[in-house]
Parts: sequence; C-alpha cells; structure tokens
Amino acid sequence: MKLLTFISLIVVPLSSLTAKEKLTPNSSATKIFNGKDLTGWSVKCQDAEKEKAASYWSVVDGAIQLDTKGDRKHDYVWLRYDEELADFELTLKVRTTRHTKGNSGIQIRSRYYTDKKGNWLNGPQIDIHPPDPFRIGLIYDETTGVNRWIQPSKKNWNIAWTDADHQWLWRILNEKGEYLTQSNIKKQIITKGLTKQERDQGWNTIKIRAVGHKIQTWINGLPVSDYDGTKDLTTEAHQHFKVGTTGKVFLQLHSGDDLAMQFKDINLLKIQKMNLK
Repeated sequence: MKLLTFISLIVVPLSSLTAKEKLTPNSSATKIFNGKDLTGWSVKCQDAEKEKAASYWSVVDGAIQLDTKGDRKHDYVWLRYDEELADFELTLKVRTTRHTKGNSGIQIRSRYYTDKKGNWLNGPQIDIHPPDPFRIGLIYDETTGVNRWIQPSKKNWNIAWTDADHQWLWRILNEKGEYLTQSNIKKQIITKGLTKQERDQGWNTIKIRAVGHKIQTWINGLPVSDYDGTKDLTTEAHQHFKVGTTGKVFLQLHSGDDLAMQFKDINLLKIQKMNLK
C-alpha cells in the first residue's frame, strides 16, 4: 500500500474530527527502522530473560527479524520504538519466515511498567495472529485491569471469527514452505503497494492511524477497525499508566509462543491537530 499523500492525509480523517479541527502533517513520513541495525529500538522483557530475549531480535536482509528458534520457555518480550508519540500514522510490512502458530501484535500509545510483580506493558494492541487471520487488525487492550478486546468489544480475551464482520486477507507460510493467501473475500483483492515478488514472498501491509481517541487499521488495503476510544481509553487505569492517547510503539512476542516473523519498511507520519479560527 502506498503512503498517503499530503492531500489525502488532510481529506480522509476530516469526518472523524470536529468542525474546528483539521489535520496537517508535522513532517513527511520517515523510516523509523534503518534496515541495518536496531538503533532507536530497545528490547523490553522480564529481568531474568534479558540475554535470551535480546537474541530473539535481529536484522536480516533489511528487516527486523523476530525468531524464538523453537523456544517456548519465555515470558512476553517486546521491541520498543523509543520515541514518544501522540497522533500518527504507521505503515509497515510483515511476514512469517517459517511455519509457526504464535501470536504477535503492535502496541501503540503504550508504556512499559515495572512493579514488585515484574514488568508489563500497558496500552492498546493491534493484533497479529496468523493462525486466525480474522483477528489481525483488531484491537486488544493490554492495560492492567482491562485485558480484553475493545474492537470488537468483548469481556475478555475470548474471540471467534463470528465476532468480526470485516473482510480480511493475509499471506501465511504453510507446513510445506509455501506462501498462501488466506481470505474471506470471494474475489481476492491484492494490494497495489506490494510488488509481485513481495506477494510471492508472503509480505503483508499493515496501516494504523491514531488521532485523538480514534484508532483505525487497514490490513492489505482492507479497512478492519474504525474505533472510537473516547470512553474506553480514558478510564482511571489508562490515566494512571498514561496510556491510550500518548505513549510508544512496541512489537510484541506473546508469552510461551514459538514465532518467526519479519517487519520492514516501517514508516511513521506524525500528525498534528490544529485549531481553525
């Protein structure tokens, strides 16, 4: 998927803002991963797992690679982009690199928190779950005391394909080493932002836009979530941890999962709301 132009950035989100606001780019989209090393990124994990957790993350062929190498004996591990963010649009490409059934996600406006019980990450997460592609792009809130799906709204972590009514398309590696396109669309839509080689190699495009209390997601050009968190993301818990409207971006490795995944072409466009007189 191509990055939004200056014009589309202004026009598209207007319907979600008040009449007294408009969006202007604070700067043009920039790559926040240099393709060579993890400068600007930090591994966050339980203290006892620092050495092992750091070995899960590397840079391979211009992509951030997450690979547990068959190890399931680990807690949650996150790779954090270290800059503080508020309103933004994030676009990146994601693929699995071997057949695994683990879970990942993209935490946004989140914070790493340490207390007597250990380390935890609070804030909303855009789910990445290749075994159940219908979940990818839906929003789960990891905030302590919340820990439930907020888009769609559920009581806890339980979710089924019948809870999601959006179209979805995802490329995944099977047991034979072949990349297949899984979809609930009768006529598959192939995003124009990926070359034929990238499609054949299993790359997928994720776009996230967070403005005010609103979070929108697209997977391979298809809209997934259009979520208003005015109520959910301003609770006492969110205010306590200072998450939901500002915070940092994290890539997640779920506890106890064996996962092999890559992330590349990570582009960030900061968005600034300006009042109109």
